[in-house]
Amino acid sequence: MRTRGGEDMTFGRTLQELTRLCGVKRCNLADALGYDPSYISRWINGVKHPSLRSNDALPAQIAAYLTANAAPDVRARIAGQFDLRCDAADDAGFSAALASLLADTIAADRAAGPERPQPTGAENAGLSPVKDIALFPEGIFMALQQAPSSARLDMICTMPIHIQFKNNDAFFRRVRGILSAGTALRVVQFVDMEDVSARTDSFCRSLCYLLGLGKQIRYEFYEFRASRTGYVYLIRDALMLQYLREPFSREVYLLETADPALVGRYCAAADAYIRDRLPLAQAPNLQQLRRQQYFLDYFTQPHGRCLLRHMQPFFLPEPLRERFLSRHPELRQELQLFLGSAEFFETIFLYQLALVDYIYTGRLHFLGTVIDVPPEARREHLRSMIEQLRRTPERLCILCTQNRVCNYDDLSVSVFVNQHAAFVLDGASGGAQPAYTVSSGAMVHQLNVWMDHFRKLPAAQRLTGQDAIDYLTRCMRLL
Repeated sequence: MRTRGGEDMTFGRTLQELTRLCGVKRCNLADALGYDPSYISRWINGVKHPSLRSNDALPAQIAAYLTANAAPDVRARIAGQFDLRCDAADDAGFSAALASLLADTIAADRAAGPERPQPTGAENAGLSPVKDIALFPEGIFMALQQAPSSARLDMICTMPIHIQFKNNDAFFRRVRGILSAGTALRVVQFVDMEDVSARTDSFCRSLCYLLGLGKQIRYEFYEFRASRTGYVYLIRDALMLQYLREPFSREVYLLETADPALVGRYCAAADAYIRDRLPLAQAPNLQQLRRQQYFLDYFTQPHGRCLLRHMQPFFLPEPLRERFLSRHPELRQELQLFLGSAEFFETIFLYQLALVDYIYTGRLHFLGTVIDVPPEARREHLRSMIEQLRRTPERLCILCTQNRVCNYDDLSVSVFVNQHAAFVLDGASGGAQPAYTVSSGAMVHQLNVWMDHFRKLPAAQRLTGQDAIDYLTRCMRLL
C-alpha cells in the first residue's frame, strides 16, 4: 500500500497520519471505538494489528469518526495524499473511501507476515488458552496461597485498575481470606494517564475504592508511559501472569510462569523504574501532615470541593462549634478552617446514606477523629444546613446512593479536591485512618473533572436547593 508520493504505508502509519491530519487524539479515538487507548498506540507503533475477525466494522467505525472530525480542507488534503477516488465534500462517500483504505492496509499487513511480539524471555513459559478473562485472577489466588510466609508480599501490575477491579469486592474478600493475619500485601500499580483521561469516571472511582482497602492491602500508583504487549501481574519470587491478545495466533492467551529468573527480571525492572519517582498518591502519617500544616494550606486554597462518604462537621451553628473546639483542642486550627466551609467550598457532595448514618448514630468524622453528637445537637446542625442552603442553594448537593458517576458502595473514603491539591481520608473505623495525598498535578486535574460530572447528574440522582431542604426537613423528623 503506497501513498501518491510512493511511500509504503502500513495500517499503523496510515492511522497515525490520518489522526495527525484530522487533529484527533488517540485517547478520544479509543473512547469513540470502545477500546483501551493502549490498543491505538500499539496499532500505530506496529506492535499488533486489529483483529477484523472479531470486529469487521472497525475500519468503517474509524473512518466515520475521522470524517466527523475533519474540516473540508483537511478532507481534500487526505483525498489527494492517499489518492482516494471520492468527493471529499460528500460525507458518506469520503467515509467509505477511508474505510476501504484502512481495510486494505490491514489486509496488506497480514499478508506481509504474522505479528512478531517483542522478545520478553517468556517464550518458553507455560502458555494456555483461556476463553473467559474472568478466570484470570485464579492464578493470583493460587500464587498468594503458595507464597512463603512473610510480613509483606509485593504485587506489581500494569493492567489499568478500572478494567479488572471496579468495585470487585469479591476479589478482595478472597485475597484477605488467603493472606495470613500477619501478612500485608503491597500492590505497585502502574497507570497510563491516557487511560485515565479516556475513562475518568471509572478510573477515579477505582482509585478511591482501592485507596480505601485498608492497611492489609496497600496500593501505590505510579505513572507509566510505554507501549505494552499485554497486561502483567507479578507476585515477587512467586509468579508472573501476562494476558496477551494474539501473541502467537489469533486466540486469547494467559501466559503463566514461575521461572524465578524471569519473574525476578521483571520485578527488578519495576523497582528500578519507581526508585526515584513519586507515587501518584502517598500515604504519610496524619500527625506528620498536621506538623507540615498540609491541611491548613489545603483549606486556604480556592475552588475547594469534597465528596463525603462519611459525615463531616460543616455548617455547624456557633454554639456547637465552640463545644467541639473545646473538646478537641488538638484540631482547633483545622476545625476552625473547616467550619468555615460555607465560604470555602464551591460544592460539598454528601451521600444520602452518609447523612442517614449521621442522623441515627450521631458520628461526625474529621481528620482521623470521630466526634459523637447528641440528638438535640444533630437537630441544630440540620437546621443550620437548611439555613445555609437557603442562602447558597448550590453549595450542598446530596447525592443519591445509586448514581451513574459513583455509587455509595463504590468507595469507603472521603475525597477533598481543589485546583492544586487533593487528599482522601478513610473514615470507616475512626482512629488512625489512612490518609492519602495526591502528588500528581495530572491526577488532581482528573479528580476535578470527576467532580464536574457529579454536578451534571440529573435531578433524580442529586438534590440541591429546595429539594435538599425538603429532604433535610424530613430527616429532622427522625430525631
